[in-house]
Amino acid sequence: MAITINGTGSITGLTAGGLPDGSVTADDLATNLDLTSKVLTGTGLLKQVVTTTMTDNFGTSTANVFEQITGLNTSITTTSDSSKVLIFLTVGQASTDSGASGSFALSRDGTRILVGAAAGNRGQTSIKFYSGSSSHSSGFSFIGVDTPGTAGTYTYGLQASAQNATTLYINRTQINSDLSDSYEHRAASHLTLVEIG
Repeated sequence: MAITINGTGSITGLTAGGLPDGSVTADDLATNLDLTSKVLTGTGLLKQVVTTTMTDNFGTSTANVFEQITGLNTSITTTSDSSKVLIFLTVGQASTDSGASGSFALSRDGTRILVGAAAGNRGQTSIKFYSGSSSHSSGFSFIGVDTPGTAGTYTYGLQASAQNATTLYINRTQINSDLSDSYEHRAASHLTLVEIG
């Protein structure tokens, strides 16, 4: 097809890839590329980031039952059935009692995900800890990838399960008092979701 330039400034007959290399430079492109209401396609694309920070305190002593941690959750709306959700989690936690034991599990819409394999009557969790001391204060980080399978809105969060008469705390220490040396620090917990195309 012949290339035609009409009087209105439009060109017809030019096939894709028909311009020589270097014909379009970065300066030729708009400073701000408006992708509003557009969906990027391709493998490995970072499509969106959603994050939340929890600064409140939370505690549970519910034995062997996973309880959703209030405030440490956020939702993401995936744009494709093939999208994956990259999960970054950082938690400040403490526990009480000798032989303190507990578990933390990632959840999607209230259902535990990214947990260990089933084995007899043993529970399935994402993160397990045990402390032989009278109390235990620490933090942990977690990185995981979830594949929901269908485009839609999903709420991700964290569940906690106390064991062995333990009380689990989030964002505070076990003693939780105003001491002169101020080592009873308060922490913040963070949950970040990244949609990967």
